[in-house]
Parts: sequence; C-alpha cells; structure tokens
Amino acid sequence: MAKAVYSEDGSMKLCRGMLHREGVMVPLHKYHIIKAGRLAGKPMYECADCWRYRQGNKQSVSMDVMWPVINRLKSYLGTDMAICDRMGVHRATISRMRHQERMNGEYVQRFIDLDHEIAREQKIYRNKTGGPEVIRAEPLGTILRKFCKDWFSVRPTGVNTILMGPQDWLSTKTEISVRQIARFCNSENQFVSLVHADKIFTALGMQGWTEYDEIEIIPNPMWSLESYVAYMKERGCV
Repeated sequence: MAKAVYSEDGSMKLCRGMLHREGVMVPLHKYHIIKAGRLAGKPMYECADCWRYRQGNKQSVSMDVMWPVINRLKSYLGTDMAICDRMGVHRATISRMRHQERMNGEYVQRFIDLDHEIAREQKIYRNKTGGPEVIRAEPLGTILRKFCKDWFSVRPTGVNTILMGPQDWLSTKTEISVRQIARFCNSENQFVSLVHADKIFTALGMQGWTEYDEIEIIPNPMWSLESYVAYMKERGCV
C-alpha cells in the first residue's frame, strides 16, 4: 500500500477513495480510525464519505452541484433525453430533478460513470489542471482586446516614446505572466481559471463582473465529477 500523504500541519490526509480517485486532501476528522491490528489508531486509507460510498450507502448530493455537471453533459450529448438514454433511465428523469433539492446517490454514480465514459470518448484527460471553476475564453478575450485598443488610443506613440503596454500593465497588476495574458487576449485557451479571471476583471475595475449574464462560471472540465463534488463538499455546498 502506498505511503499515506499528509498536509504540512498534519490536519489533512490524501484520499484516493471512490469519490476522490484523483486524490483530494481531506480533513482528518472526516476519516474513520482503525481500531485493531498493527495500524490501530491511524486513519483509514479512504475518508468516511468514500468508505460509505463503497459500502453501498451512497450519499445524496446537492442539485446546485449537479446542475453544472448535467449542463456539461448536455453540451456533449445535445439534450436531457439523450443523457437519460445514455444512462439507461427514464427520459423524464432529469426533468423531474428540476423539482428536487438533492440527487439520490445512485444517480450520482450514474452521472460519474457517464462523465468518465464521455471523457474517454472525447479523449479528455481530467487531471485537475487549473482551479475547480472556470469561465469560457469569450467574452473575456473580446474585453481584453478592446482594453488593449483603448489603451493605445489615449497614449502617445512614436519611435522615441517609452510606453508600458497594456498586457505588461495587466501582468503587473494581476501577477499573471505577460505570455498568459497574451493567451487570454487571443482566446488561445478554451477556458480561463476563475482565479485568473477575477484578478483580471478586478484590475479592469469590473468588480461586479459576475453579474454579467454572458459570463458564466462553470466547473473545470479538466476536473472529474468526483473531485468537483469533493471540492464543493469542502466548501460546505453539498
């Protein structure tokens, strides 16, 4: 068995159980303690949530967490009915869930399985790249390109003019590399981490950017459903 991994202060332990296959640091108080044998007094290798899930006591999950995942599956398959067909459940299942606050653990597992299946089909390798939540590259790219254009329109230019460029200024304000800022300006990446987006919008004086309907915060597609649910649990949102 692999050696257990703990946080620096010893308050958290790495779990790779059924809900955390990619590895998530979980507080020690969320582990069962082994009561007998040579490992007596030590936490189990998987957290209590994963242990209960593996034993068949699958916990329900808040629909606030599941809807972004359902919407992501819908972007791949087209309709709610297509999702239900792939899962092998009644076509009205997702429609009925719109009136529920939580999703039954059995259905959570079906969504996890479908999430993995589509990831394999699309050759999406979800290794928790970036933060747990992201925004799409657009309209951020459009906003940044306009900012750059406006920057030069109100500043003198010329051979002997020393001028800090807009991307350099943003890099200084946000502590994001100039190359990364340039990628965002050109919409080279499909998604931008929520942390980077918030820094950029704050630097641009758009602190209330989350109110814009066209800018949607979504789960990072590079995170598996288990990891995202674990993240939401840690925030107390599940």
